[in-house]
Amino acid sequence: MTIQQFKPLDYQRVAAEAVVDCFEGQPRLEGLNYQIDPGRGRSNQAAMFGETGLRNAPVQLNTTQVLDNIRRVQMREHLPPSTELIKTKAADINLDVEMETGTGKTYVYVDTMYRLYERYGWSKFIVVVPSVAIREGVFKTFEDTEAHFQERYGHKVRRFIYDSGRPEPILAFSDSPGLHCMVINTQAFASEVNAEGKESKTLRMFREMDAFQSRRPIDLIAGNHPILILDEPQRLEGAKTQEALSRFKAPIALRFSATHKTPHNLVHRLDALDAYTRKLVKRINVRGVTVKGLTGLHAYLYMSDIRVSADKPPEARVDMETVLNSGTVKRSPRWLKKGDDLFDISGGLSAYQGFTVSDIDAVTRTLSFTNGVVLDEGQVQGQTDEAAVRRVQIRETIRAHFERERLLHRRGIKVLSLFFIDEVAKYRRYDETGAVPGDYARMFEEEYADAVASLPELDATDEAWFKYVKRDAADAVHDGYFSIDKAGRLTDPSVNARGDEKGEAKDASSYDLILKEKGRLLSLAEPKRFIFSHSALREGWDNPNVFTICTLKQSDHEIGKRQEVGRGLRISVDDQGRRTDGPEVHDINVLTVIASESYQDFAKGLQNELTKALEGRPREASVAYFTGKTIQTATGTGTRELSRDEANALHRWLIKHDFIDERDHIALAWHQANDTNSLPALPAVLANDADGVVALVNTVLDQSALSNMTGNGRDTVTPRVRRTNLEKAAFQELWSRINQRAVYFTDFDTDSLVPAAVRRLDQDLKVDRQVVIVSGAELKTDIGVEDLRAGAGFQEEKTRFEHEQTAVATNVRYDLVGELAALTRLTRGTVGRILKGVRQDTFSLFAKNPEMFLRGAAELIRREKVALAIETLRYEKTGETYDVAIFDTDRRDLPLNAVLAAGKHVLDHVAVDSTNERNFAQRLESAEEVVVYAKLPKGFSIPTPGGGYNPDWAIAVETADTRSLYFIAETKGSTMKEALRGDEKQRIDSAIAYFRDVADRVTFSQVSDYDQLMQLISA
Repeated sequence: MTIQQFKPLDYQRVAAEAVVDCFEGQPRLEGLNYQIDPGRGRSNQAAMFGETGLRNAPVQLNTTQVLDNIRRVQMREHLPPSTELIKTKAADINLDVEMETGTGKTYVYVDTMYRLYERYGWSKFIVVVPSVAIREGVFKTFEDTEAHFQERYGHKVRRFIYDSGRPEPILAFSDSPGLHCMVINTQAFASEVNAEGKESKTLRMFREMDAFQSRRPIDLIAGNHPILILDEPQRLEGAKTQEALSRFKAPIALRFSATHKTPHNLVHRLDALDAYTRKLVKRINVRGVTVKGLTGLHAYLYMSDIRVSADKPPEARVDMETVLNSGTVKRSPRWLKKGDDLFDISGGLSAYQGFTVSDIDAVTRTLSFTNGVVLDEGQVQGQTDEAAVRRVQIRETIRAHFERERLLHRRGIKVLSLFFIDEVAKYRRYDETGAVPGDYARMFEEEYADAVASLPELDATDEAWFKYVKRDAADAVHDGYFSIDKAGRLTDPSVNARGDEKGEAKDASSYDLILKEKGRLLSLAEPKRFIFSHSALREGWDNPNVFTICTLKQSDHEIGKRQEVGRGLRISVDDQGRRTDGPEVHDINVLTVIASESYQDFAKGLQNELTKALEGRPREASVAYFTGKTIQTATGTGTRELSRDEANALHRWLIKHDFIDERDHIALAWHQANDTNSLPALPAVLANDADGVVALVNTVLDQSALSNMTGNGRDTVTPRVRRTNLEKAAFQELWSRINQRAVYFTDFDTDSLVPAAVRRLDQDLKVDRQVVIVSGAELKTDIGVEDLRAGAGFQEEKTRFEHEQTAVATNVRYDLVGELAALTRLTRGTVGRILKGVRQDTFSLFAKNPEMFLRGAAELIRREKVALAIETLRYEKTGETYDVAIFDTDRRDLPLNAVLAAGKHVLDHVAVDSTNERNFAQRLESAEEVVVYAKLPKGFSIPTPGGGYNPDWAIAVETADTRSLYFIAETKGSTMKEALRGDEKQRIDSAIAYFRDVADRVTFSQVSDYDQLMQLISA
């Protein structure tokens, strides 16, 4: 059993703080007392004194104060400022948090509960979810993270799933102190309220019950004024659901989703493109499996949906074959109506003669033709090639699994592959003898045995992985996860037929096994690596180690591409449960989708969905967009606004370096320079806040970047070791000089640090001031009725910002010296000397924003510690070395457009991250003086005071006079130190000290191209 470990992640903290900061100024009031309705059947004395409940304190900020807080958060997050608070039936305050699937949305809202409780005393929360699948997954996350949050906050949330038949948790929710959360799916309450607000008593939420002393559960729950957390709120927008939500009498609704449908007050956005570019989810490869050479002889039909509208008869969505002008037969979807002749629609394919639509029944979900053929929804006719396609899909899944597993097994990462099917019988059947493998199980075992048998021919160099594969028989490495009937047999789940939950399993037991087995499946000791599950259980799967997904069923237009890949996007964990999110995150975490369509069609569909989801993102890096935007200052905690002059300077800089085109759209050159940390120096007015400026530019949507999110799984290569180069005397000599592991020492003393830290705090410490936004508009003079209806009657005027100087009010007590000492790893005495030395106006910033003061001061002191450490930095060998096998173990599959075929490199392909690196590698290949070279693997890391550092190139050169020279080269677009960011400068300086002390006769240098390296060789 592998237990997943959790750790605080910065991007998740930012999301939670965005919500919490919207209520800045709310006093901390915990558990306001109120008397719970005693109900009937209690003694007079009990009724008189009753039970005392503890409800959430009301929001004591007025509408203007809350809106000002929200706008301040939005400015910090580079989001459009709201003009008003959006009220709904669910609550008066509605905050949207957008987080891409796989980034830990549930973790964030659980963390948000803890933070709201700690800061404001709010302790009663209800998580509302749209389906049983999501409910079960959410509750499992509460269980998995309980120890983690208890360690962080010193207490745990008391949580339960709503069950009207169990009054105890509901009563405890009302009358017990501490943090409480109820999890409920809409089916438990929304069906009892109609759109007009009339309550039904067919179920229990609105019924007076004996177990509750003739009280209604809804009244007990609503008396706590709980805060609602709506998970996937776009699926909770029906009129009945909205009316039912109003019964909880919630003051606040927090809405978490990757795809909001109705906008409210958006306070945080981590969309699909952000998640991918920041490497918070797996990258995606697609392998398409399609049928070519269709004959059009079998009247192929597949009905996937029937739609009904008020103004026209029902229509059926049917996949059918049509003949193109070229004579090629192609399958494509069509919406059919009564009277449609498929012979005509197909372009005259004879197989469709007699197929004229006679009836479309939206009740029975059937499509009838004049020739007597009746097609049920989800049924296929005329499919003669399905078995062949499914076998190829299974074969490709096994192949992709082995490729990923061979690379990751040595890292202790269990690789899982997931098949979704639409019928249990295709995996397992039952006859009088018991369980019998279905067609897909039989196909899998045959293909798996063939794949294992061919492994020695593919690659037998990794003995540990080869032994792991051979350990288990074909019938032991796969299993089915489905519903289970009373006889203990696998069975198809009961599925919702319509609505937002269409296609999902209804009962919780369907998900029990999936959730129960999650930890066991992560263990390398567990033989199961290939999982078959019903497509109706798709929402229940969130195992982080799913690396391959294959859907063995007809394409379903209701299952979007984002939903199809969503079950495998989470970052994986190793066999110790540790998240694999280091520098190699996108080398390790690659999700391969085996699609039953071409790569081009799948990628186009996914990109279209992403484009629609990213409609709110700015697309032009213009002066107008940059002006007035808030950026993080050098400390990483304070913020400031860009002036018009600064925005102009940034815009000119982007143009100068071809980072934007003539339409102000982000260009490829920006991504190449940013990804390789080779951005040129910013204008002087922006140089001090480089990280904040870069983050601002990255908020601009680059449409072309969407195409990079999906790679063609067939256009990759896994480099192989060139043993002849690895074993060359020149490389062996170079390697023996640089492979020494070392530790660093520094001699700076406290007397040097204190004045340096004081100067840095006085100069650079900034904290956010409260901002009040003043905007205005003028009524146009030339308007008509249509302008007023469209809301276009006013012309917006300039916006200005007013800054509040007063200190914030809080009941939280801070041990300033102690907390700073813990954050900086200094003694209390040293921290006290620093704080005594700063100017009064610097120290007064603490009162304006204590949390930001602490984080900002700690970061600035840490940077001064690193800078002073580097001045006296020295390295000593530990006696341990890096094994040359690191070049083998660090191999990974790479896109063909990101590699260069190599003859002198220690691998047969070298990874190149930019045009500059490609040019450099090409020159190394053609240079006569270069004997052998290596792109150093990411596992080769030099310890520095500022963190690990991975140099670029190791090069062995033989000059004309037969002298051997050895170089470690760092390729950057500029060799000027002032063009580098602060942390990067410090790592370069540390590397100079490392190679000076550890690597004899090895020259370390930063070069912009091969010509600069030649100058070093000549010298």
